[in-house]
Amino acid sequence: MKLALLLVFALIFQAAAIPAFAQTKQNDAPRSIDEELGITLPEAEPNMSGDPLRDQAMRYYNGCIQTPHPFFKAETQKLHCGCISNEMLQSMTEEDILALYDPAPTAQKSRDIFYTKVHAKCTKYPIYDFMMNTCMGNKALKEKIPKHRQVCECSADTMARLVDSEAEEIMQAQLVITPQTTDPLTDYIQTSEFERVSSGYMRRCIQIHVFGYR
Repeated sequence: MKLALLLVFALIFQAAAIPAFAQTKQNDAPRSIDEELGITLPEAEPNMSGDPLRDQAMRYYNGCIQTPHPFFKAETQKLHCGCISNEMLQSMTEEDILALYDPAPTAQKSRDIFYTKVHAKCTKYPIYDFMMNTCMGNKALKEKIPKHRQVCECSADTMARLVDSEAEEIMQAQLVITPQTTDPLTDYIQTSEFERVSSGYMRRCIQIHVFGYR
């Protein structure tokens, strides 16, 4: 009986997760590569610190926090944008950051660095919010599962930690599939692999928090 209920709960979550995300994407107007990357053109802001690299990272941050994202609450977006701008200082040169404004194929190497060495280190924020928003917004799941919030927090935290640990490989794989993508993390969330793994963690969290299995 417990196994049957567990499967029903997991199927409810699985059925809701990807359609909910797809609906969010459909409602979004097409965004330019600058908007997707959260950057503003170099001439749009004056130098601020006298350190060109730090100025470019700050431009990224300012543009990023002003670009609404379908995954994030406002406070989470600030954490995400701050994480990325900080990682830019560690892993990118000024030339790399400036190349993000350039849609030419020759700038692809810099975009790859941005996604695999910078953005990959900041995935836990969007993944956690996506999982929490999907789970907490699932009315059928909420009505049928005791300790609904605990289950949602468990699955969101576990999936966020997994993606965080494998993010560089995930980004690299998505860039091979779609080299010109401006959002490899979003591309990954739409895959059957993400659906399979996140549904598995949802089942495990239900086992722990609803049925008391360890």
